[in-house]
Amino acid sequence: LAIWADGWLTYLLAALVLLLLLGKPFIFRYPSGMAEAEFVLMLCHPAVQGVRNWLGSVGNKQERSVFVAGFLATSAWSMVVAGYFWRLQANGLWLECFLAAVALGLAVLEVLGAALAGVFFCESFSELLLVFLGFCTALAGMALVYFLDTGWL
Repeated sequence: LAIWADGWLTYLLAALVLLLLLGKPFIFRYPSGMAEAEFVLMLCHPAVQGVRNWLGSVGNKQERSVFVAGFLATSAWSMVVAGYFWRLQANGLWLECFLAAVALGLAVLEVLGAALAGVFFCESFSELLLVFLGFCTALAGMALVYFLDTGWL
């Protein structure tokens, strides 16, 4: 259910951000190239999110830890992008920031659930290692969002 909700939320957030980025550079001041970079970032996000959601769905339905590990690893991208549009974008409007915060919260919940499921799906030590590495990648995405937001990086 969370993957389904996150999929729809991703498309809603992407559509909103892309639509607003058509007009915001004319209203707000952006650093040179920032609006274009945000536009390209959000254009790439639904594609990566689609791959991530596919890996999560297949991994869960087939109980295959390799796909769950891929889901966990690609979750780092989702968290970094959602965190960026929540706290770090150049000129974020309230609705953009709110949707991005909800997307980040869903991604964190999905990672926790997928990590637990991935461990239960493991049939060998190498699969467990893949799930662990995927979880570490997702944690790195969370840490990057936290440390960039607090100004530590």
